[in-house]
Amino acid sequence: MNDNALTRHARRGAAGEKLSPPGLIDTARRNDPAVVIASYVGFALVSAVISVTTLSTTLQFVLGIASYIAWGFLALFYLAIGTPTARGFAIWGIGLVGAILAVVGAFSALFTIFTYNAVDTFMATLEEYDLAPSRAGYVARFVVFTIFAVTYVYGVVQLAKLAPEFRAYDQQRAQQQSSSGYPGVQTTWPQTATPWTPNAAPSGPPAGPPPASPQSGVTPPPPPPPS
Repeated sequence: MNDNALTRHARRGAAGEKLSPPGLIDTARRNDPAVVIASYVGFALVSAVISVTTLSTTLQFVLGIASYIAWGFLALFYLAIGTPTARGFAIWGIGLVGAILAVVGAFSALFTIFTYNAVDTFMATLEEYDLAPSRAGYVARFVVFTIFAVTYVYGVVQLAKLAPEFRAYDQQRAQQQSSSGYPGVQTTWPQTATPWTPNAAPSGPPAGPPPASPQSGVTPPPPPPPS
């Protein structure tokens, strides 16, 4: 069975369980498209600014590691929301895209390691030569990017295996929402009185003389025979 910390977290979110922090998760579930898209675009803009900013080699490397970790926590937040939109962004928008970028970064660092002498000669002609990483720096980048690539690919594969369970949770949630109706709107109408129909047989006991009173001692005459 596909059971680990990641899949259990995803199952609980898809089932609509109360996850921490409950107030934030409940609010995000009620407004999942706006919350998911706004947070995703915000993270993407910050990551783009970091990637194009000229910083020291060490600082840019540290910020890159922090970016991958932040995106991972954002994916966990989306899985806690548990809606199809949030889950899709977590698996494909963060997991798959992050895995591709990490693989590209790992191969780029590996290529630079094997061609370091030529790259170092070329970088020496540029003004930013002092910002270029050393061979050890490229080795560290290769190791880190490989770790992130394996982690993200593993997460995508594990969550993709839960697709049938996610569809079942989504169908169950849709049925619950349709049965509960909209809040504040009466979905069960009161029963109205039976409309009057001409020539309908009268309801109640047949017409006739009233029953005898036990105090009077007088027996009423029998009712006339039917015509």
